[in-house]
Amino acid sequence: MLSGYYGYGNIGDETLMHTIINKLKSKKPDIRIIVLTHKRDSFLDENNIDSISRLNLLKIRSAMKKTRLYINGGGSLLQDSTSTKSLIYYLLLLKTANKLGLKTYLYANGMGPITKEKNIERVKEVLKSVDYMSIRDNTSYDFIKDLGIEGKNISLTTDEIFGIDISKSDKKLIDDNYMVISLRDWHKKDKSIYEKLTQLIKQVHQEYNLKPVFILSKQNDVKITKIIHDKLDIDSAQIHYGHSLEETIQLISQAKLVISIRLHPLIFGLCSDVPVYGISYDPKIVGVLQSANYPYYYSDMSKFDIESSMKQISQLLEEGISPEIKKEIQKKKDISEENSDIAIKILNGGM
Repeated sequence: MLSGYYGYGNIGDETLMHTIINKLKSKKPDIRIIVLTHKRDSFLDENNIDSISRLNLLKIRSAMKKTRLYINGGGSLLQDSTSTKSLIYYLLLLKTANKLGLKTYLYANGMGPITKEKNIERVKEVLKSVDYMSIRDNTSYDFIKDLGIEGKNISLTTDEIFGIDISKSDKKLIDDNYMVISLRDWHKKDKSIYEKLTQLIKQVHQEYNLKPVFILSKQNDVKITKIIHDKLDIDSAQIHYGHSLEETIQLISQAKLVISIRLHPLIFGLCSDVPVYGISYDPKIVGVLQSANYPYYYSDMSKFDIESSMKQISQLLEEGISPEIKKEIQKKKDISEENSDIAIKILNGGM
């Protein structure tokens, strides 16, 4: 049973689901997978994968009785920055799986942020019973260690999307040189961030002649994207949405630069040898980039500074991604293979 924030049209989460399923099926072709999702997509239909509505708790519990392994499938599911309700949902599923005798596995998970003391205690109590945890960044790994959980199977891994197979196409989706921009609403934002992001994109456009091309990682990114797009007042600027996952990744892989507040467009770029610049609204951005020894990001969106960001972007575009960083990214790709290996070992009784 595979659980995550699936079926809501979020590019990162859908890619996680597709990648995990593909890896598991490649290593155990006879594996039977059931996905908890808000809405089925064509990938599940094409691959004949069963699914249950993620909110149908009675049906989920019934399916668990026929299941051997429950997987928290990637992402930062255990956090309370979205809501305590979301955190309790994932903890409830883990607790139910444990009570029904299933093996439980946090598959390349990030942790947090978890800010409320009561929620930290809830997480600590549930994680004590999890059979295996592969954790995608040092910050999350340290958080679990700080909880004092001992004698557990815990490994430091990487985001599963580093293992995605990106096949570059010679067919150009956009003829001109361009930069991809992926934005998201930020619940702590002040309106000045709109102006700062606009000025940064304008400077990059003017100095490097890169057309601004906006992509939507999630449908509710529309508002901030349109605000920045309209403020730019650049005739060549485009907003792309409604593309397939494959087309979106291709759009990123052919760009000259990716500027993103969202995590997974950054990883798509890194896996395609495209220079990326991250703007962190959440510790997971910094955590994943630091884990690849990647230095080009702004670590605190609330203190966002145009001058220092432009300096880093200029250095990145002029020098490119160093061979040392490329080696680190390749290591990430290699390490990501271990996540599915662990799942298969658990199923085969080896853990």
